[in-house]
Amino acid sequence: MLRKTPDFTAVAVLTLALGIGACTAIFSLINAALLRTLPFPDSDRLVVLWADNPALSLGSLSSPPANADVAAWRRHNESFAHLTAISPRTADLADGENPERVGAAGVTAGFFETLGVTPLVGRTLAPDEEAPGAPPVVLISHGLWQRRFGGDAALVGKSISVNGDKRMVIGILPPEFDFPRGAEWPAFYPFPGRTEVWLPLGFRARDDGTGWSNWESRVERGLVVVARLKRDISLRQAQAEMDAFAVREANAHPDSHKGWSFKLVPLSKQVAGRSQKALLILFAAVGLLLLIACVNAANLLLARGVARQQELAVRAALGASRIRLLRQMGAECLLLASLGSGLGLLVAEACLKIFRLEPSDVFAPRRGRARPNRARFRRVHRAAGKRFVRICIRAPNVAL
Repeated sequence: MLRKTPDFTAVAVLTLALGIGACTAIFSLINAALLRTLPFPDSDRLVVLWADNPALSLGSLSSPPANADVAAWRRHNESFAHLTAISPRTADLADGENPERVGAAGVTAGFFETLGVTPLVGRTLAPDEEAPGAPPVVLISHGLWQRRFGGDAALVGKSISVNGDKRMVIGILPPEFDFPRGAEWPAFYPFPGRTEVWLPLGFRARDDGTGWSNWESRVERGLVVVARLKRDISLRQAQAEMDAFAVREANAHPDSHKGWSFKLVPLSKQVAGRSQKALLILFAAVGLLLLIACVNAANLLLARGVARQQELAVRAALGASRIRLLRQMGAECLLLASLGSGLGLLVAEACLKIFRLEPSDVFAPRRGRARPNRARFRRVHRAAGKRFVRICIRAPNVAL
């Protein structure tokens, strides 16, 4: 019956495919950015520490804590199993004939342990490698290893040129590791769109004779702090410790800490960041588009039903009951829906490919993980196919 009306079938299937495809694509982005857990072990234990001072009207609730505060937390705290500081960097690679600038991050020892990430090859930073004067080392991403160094398994232990200095490669990260990403942080933090090189932070741990130490500064701010909560510590307990710390520092150092407070933000919420509102608005828009597509398909079916009145009357005259006629219509609708959703899956995948190329930050957070759930799609269609067969067996068509 659908073959006899190819125009109707094509329009109905395309209408459903566009609505389903657009809705599936945006939901895949929302699932990757907002609903799925981050690709780190026990990612719900990861938090970001921010500072805030309402009296200064900074225009942002995501201000970095003072370096001295970070150093104090690293020395002693009751709530965090691991704590690390991160700073934006760039890395100019000069090995070979083609110089290249890539995104980089300066990190303290414990960065990879905090996230629960183990290098694919090699090791992570040792505590004595993060201070100035230590042997220069570097870790690189799997993608950079493959693209620039041809996946050379002997690269670990060799030196490469980074920002004009020779640094020994001590580790290569897993293929899926990509942290931090610029779109996941407030706009005034110049993190790269993609991080491919990790360097020791390089802050002086104590006074080295110059009369100044990075970690002792109560004025210098600029480090992003990520921590992993201990298993027996809740977010509320950790926040209470930070509140008590803020009070102590304000009393001890009123010139630099009066009015400052600290807040803990789950890393998953931080990663969603600026794109959360935009994605939800887009999802509402494509949901409306899907509703319009369904209404249009329903109108097409009603118009077709009116045109088939004579055919249905003949079928009834030949002995078809109303139930049998309704089952036939239901089978046709089920087949249209299956064809529309199948084509919609292809539309969704095409949209996601476009979104991955789009430079806008709206689609940036974890969009590389956004993809339709093919396994669930197959399960649903398998169930729909079985239902379709049962309908056809129980209610064979009354042929003209």
